Amino acid sequence: MSLIPIECVEFEEKRKICTAYEKGKIFKLINNSDYRVKKVKVDNCIPNNGEKRCDYLMEIKSINRVIFIELKGGDLTHALKQIHNTILHLKPDFKHYQIDARIVGSKDVPGFINLPYYLKLESEIRKTNGKIIRGTNNIYTENI
Repeated sequence: MSLIPIECVEFEEKRKICTAYEKGKIFKLINNSDYRVKKVKVDNCIPNNGEKRCDYLMEIKSINRVIFIELKGGDLTHALKQIHNTILHLKPDFKHYQIDARIVGSKDVPGFINLPYYLKLESEIRKTNGKIIRGTNNIYTENI
């Protein structure tokens, strides 16, 4: 049984462009491979037991890949914590998946990759051959 309530799923279909948008921040997944993508609203939808969660996730089941997405203004440490908490909570749903993290913000933060929460998240993601990538101009676009 999945930890993701059905009412949190915004769509699950083949779309050429899959977008997550919030407060002027945009994550865009360009689906040139014509995969079926499931977009899930995580924040304020999936039960959180008092922990902050990331904003969205996009699952591509046919290639066992999930992307956790945080659309953030400036507090990147908080973004790292939110993604990490969400991954730990939903990990049972994504066994044998490549787990990626994407943070879309408005600016770069020097030393970001040396932050303790970055290292903690990176350690979790590395086990799955995933990557942490951040977009710093309010938008990030990725192709699959």
